[in-house]
Amino acid sequence: MELLIATFFGFMGGLLIGLLPGFGTTSFLILSFPFIADQSLLFCIVFYCILSSVSQYFGSITTLSFGVPGEGTSLPLLDIRDKLLKLGKISETHFLCAYGSLLASLISGILILSLTSVFSQAIFYLKSYISLVCALIGIFLCILYSNNKILISIALVISGWSVGKIGYDEIYNQSFLTFNNVYLYAGIPVLPAIMGIYAIPNITKIFYELKKFPNSTYSHEVSFDKIKLTVHNTKVILRSTLIGFVSGLVPYVGNGISSYLAFLTEKKLNPNNPVAQATAAESANNAANLSVLIPLILLGVAIVPSEFVLLEIIL
Repeated sequence: MELLIATFFGFMGGLLIGLLPGFGTTSFLILSFPFIADQSLLFCIVFYCILSSVSQYFGSITTLSFGVPGEGTSLPLLDIRDKLLKLGKISETHFLCAYGSLLASLISGILILSLTSVFSQAIFYLKSYISLVCALIGIFLCILYSNNKILISIALVISGWSVGKIGYDEIYNQSFLTFNNVYLYAGIPVLPAIMGIYAIPNITKIFYELKKFPNSTYSHEVSFDKIKLTVHNTKVILRSTLIGFVSGLVPYVGNGISSYLAFLTEKKLNPNNPVAQATAAESANNAANLSVLIPLILLGVAIVPSEFVLLEIIL
């Protein structure tokens, strides 16, 4: 019964996250903190796994239908939405995204079950120096490809580093910006920090984005052969699943880059096929959303922000 209840609430939460633009798993977990904190360890893990997986299925709906991304991994669809509208391929893309998400999740689940023993032995990729390299690459990419100007991005990185330094350093016997407050000796608490960085801005953004919903039209939509589409795009889905599964294992990056990697790969291989590009992006982010759980469940290592919140709740 506990598993059924966790699954039900996880599904409803994932549905809500996917359909509400810009909401995100991290924001939802923080809002649900009082409810989840009273539950068992098993409930928390099952709830989170269902929540994060289901959210990826519905994130593409608001992106394709209204032009407002539901999940961050649905952003590549925003780039090709106008092309899909002109071609009358929105319904076709919805179907392929759903099929690709399902197949990618099943394949990732099978891979996880098959490779569990291997992952438990090959934890070298989570060592400090590899994590440091991944973090530096991530910072470099964030600075170059952010929507902000480069100087603003650098200033934000320095600000984040400074906030991370707050606390008492036992090695050097020094404190940094603690103002003699013992509650700051361990640093800024995780939940308030993530609340300010992710939750509050995303919740504010929801109300702003809801006002901008354009009137979508499906007047040019044509019927399509689902079986033919399924067979024709299976290769795209399999390739994107592999890309997503591997990218989901990258420390401190996780599923954030999965949809973009698959999208850009498909854009090179099929530059004139926006339907295949959309299918690739959605298949990859669902595969990554499962593989990103491997370090969390096997080793207790968080890779994405929502997992940090989950670990805080579990503790």
